[in-house]
Amino acid sequence: TKDAVTFTDDDYLWVGYSTPFNKITIDLGTTVNDVVCDTPTYRYMAGSTISSGTLPNLADTTKTGTTPNRKPLNQDGTISWNIPKDWEQHTVNAVEAYWVQIHYDDADLTASIDIKSIYVTVDYQARMTPLYTDLTNAYGGTLTHEQVIPSWGIEDFVYIGNATKFNTITVTMDGQDNAVTSTMTAAYHNGSAWTAVTITDNTKDTSRTLYKTGTITFTIPEDWEANTVDDTETYWIRLDVHAALTANIIIDEITVTRQNNTLES
Repeated sequence: TKDAVTFTDDDYLWVGYSTPFNKITIDLGTTVNDVVCDTPTYRYMAGSTISSGTLPNLADTTKTGTTPNRKPLNQDGTISWNIPKDWEQHTVNAVEAYWVQIHYDDADLTASIDIKSIYVTVDYQARMTPLYTDLTNAYGGTLTHEQVIPSWGIEDFVYIGNATKFNTITVTMDGQDNAVTSTMTAAYHNGSAWTAVTITDNTKDTSRTLYKTGTITFTIPEDWEANTVDDTETYWIRLDVHAALTANIIIDEITVTRQNNTLES
């Protein structure tokens, strides 16, 4: 771009592209920011509204220094994150794209920062290689096998599997339950892709999933096939949430069963 840009705490930097991306590379010139701005916000468009939380697993290497005295746009670097599941296209300044909004809201930055170039890329290894955490303590089914889930964010999935098909997941909570408004959805694998399946979530109150002990039930899909997740081939149900849950919820037990409300021909 080779632009001299001034950011006050009222300004927003929008970076967009026609497809989802997970890295912004910024090349600076002679004049860089020398003002402390420790906690900029990095958000995205979740449907028609700006996300309430930051981009997941965000890292900004244009910052120098240590908290609480970090300076963004102080050196060449990248801003990277995991691509959110609910990121959608939106129109900004008459341009429809996948937009990231950066707000340096702690202070006015150094005037006339020399931005030589900004470009976006997709790190496919980071995007497509999931990191798995084994949660089978809860599946062990005793009170001494309780499972703490440190975090369950909008970028995370929880997979529950069994060697045979099932339609009921029973979740026994420990009392350290989710207190955040969030809905749960589910998917199964049809042999070629993950496909949504409608669930009845009895672990929620009115709006908070995993708020209490209960069942998650669904009708067994006729085209449900076993597939491999983390080197294990079985019949998997993939659960996700639409807002990050309370940290460190505890599950005492998870069991799966097949009730006779669904029969396959």
